[in-house]
Amino acid sequence: MKKFLSLILCLALLSAAIPASAAPMTASNGYTAYLGQSNHLYLLDPHGTTKVLRLPIADILSLTESHVYVLAQDGRLFGVKLDGTQTLVLSDAPTADDLAAVSAAPVFELIGDSGVLSLIKADGAKVQIDANVSAAAANEKCLYYIDQENGATTLKSLDLSLVTPSGSNHPAVSVLGAGVSDAISMTAVSDVLTIVSADHSITVINLSDLTRKTYPAASEETLLAVRIGDSLYRYRQATVGSWLTEEDLQLPTLTLVDEGIARATAVPTAAPTATPTPTPTLKPTLAPTATPEEQYPRLEYGDSGAAVRSMQKRLKALGYPVGSVDGDWGPNTQLAVNLFQCAIGYRERSYATSAMQERLYSRTAPKYNPYAPLREGDEGADVRLMQQALYALGYLGTDPDEVDGKYGPKTVAAVKAFQAAVGSDVLKVTGKADADTLMVLYSDDAPANPSKPVKPTDPNYPELITPPPSSEPTDTPTDEPTDTPTDEPTDTPTDTPTDEPTDTPTDEPTDEPTDEPTDEPTDEPTDTPTDTPTDEPADEPTDEPVIESQGGGFGIITGN
Repeated sequence: MKKFLSLILCLALLSAAIPASAAPMTASNGYTAYLGQSNHLYLLDPHGTTKVLRLPIADILSLTESHVYVLAQDGRLFGVKLDGTQTLVLSDAPTADDLAAVSAAPVFELIGDSGVLSLIKADGAKVQIDANVSAAAANEKCLYYIDQENGATTLKSLDLSLVTPSGSNHPAVSVLGAGVSDAISMTAVSDVLTIVSADHSITVINLSDLTRKTYPAASEETLLAVRIGDSLYRYRQATVGSWLTEEDLQLPTLTLVDEGIARATAVPTAAPTATPTPTPTLKPTLAPTATPEEQYPRLEYGDSGAAVRSMQKRLKALGYPVGSVDGDWGPNTQLAVNLFQCAIGYRERSYATSAMQERLYSRTAPKYNPYAPLREGDEGADVRLMQQALYALGYLGTDPDEVDGKYGPKTVAAVKAFQAAVGSDVLKVTGKADADTLMVLYSDDAPANPSKPVKPTDPNYPELITPPPSSEPTDTPTDEPTDTPTDEPTDTPTDTPTDEPTDTPTDEPTDEPTDEPTDEPTDEPTDTPTDTPTDEPADEPTDEPVIESQGGGFGIITGN
């Protein structure tokens, strides 16, 4: 085991650019960021809402009060706002300094060769906690680790709130019970520890009651695992600092190997007590408990009342598209019931048996996953939802009877046609409805068949985080005006004179005479006499005497 840990440590030292805090999951301030299906970034907020960024991620570097910082598989560094509204490209080729600037400071240091575990305080000082430690993990509350000293395997914890900011004092350590032998990794999310052993089996410990479950190895490459809600995610490393999610490993498909209870043990006394301590039962024994039939009476389509409302409320809490919680079992409730029946391996029915309701109200009831992969031969409401989306987009022909909930050859052909329409650079054309295909199919950007351009219905899928802007410009026109003139004339005058005359006079003379006399004599005589005498005498004597001038003196009056 130590040889194996030494190998991992040597691999980690080969790349100084990868920060020590890089991991496929992290949690802080009520948020949990992790790599889910197809290595996409999943973000669970304190209200239980999950958002997803459809971009392959290699590592999660840190989770702050406003952002989660991730390293994509293509090498780019991203900052994603926790509300999912913005994804920024911080660097296309980040340096070691770039990564260190957005990476979380490590809480502890575990040297795999010696098993020495040290706590790293706020001032950078290191305080050795223990030796012979095989695995360790920390959440916001505590540091957890497995001590393998003197042949015993013990699970211990250290309350981080009791650690002083500086100094060399050794903080108090609590014993939680038996550890897990040959552990190679551990994660801590909320009140759950997930431990991977050297044989790649996985142990999940609930810290609230210290119950544990162990699941068999599903892959010899599993190096890390994390329990998120009712799902178990396993990870392997392709290269140093690059994590890959192992697909199709939801908890309902795993086989339980063993189950036990390990509780915090006190220091044993020198001799056993005379009177044994009674073990309390979970329920009072004074009266018999109700049977499932009495506690959960059978419900059917068309029923109404408090029992139906309670069932609707539970289905909605698990994410099933139940519609309104109104106490009436209608078509939406029927769909949610059928989806839940598919999830637990029951046949679809228009009624809810006592056994089904008992599974519904149990702590292990599966949450709704609209992206659970489907393939040829599958049947059920989840297949019918996919067929409805394909039919609405025009890929499943024109006969509504094709939406029958059976994944047959026609559905395979429709899935292939849709994958081809999306593009081989995004989806592989296989006819299998994997998580990537369903995410695109149920998104607002799902491409419609040109012969029937319609939009799909909303099957209640996780909200998508805003992706980073592309480097290529979009086809959408901008709000700025174009350089090409419009067909309609503008309000401002043009440089070219208009065909209509203007109100101001022109420089050229008009055809009509003006009221003012012109400078040139007119062809017709004017009403007033001219100063120049005429050459020819008048034929008739005038009635009035003519004044003739002589020299510069006065004139002479003559008569006839």
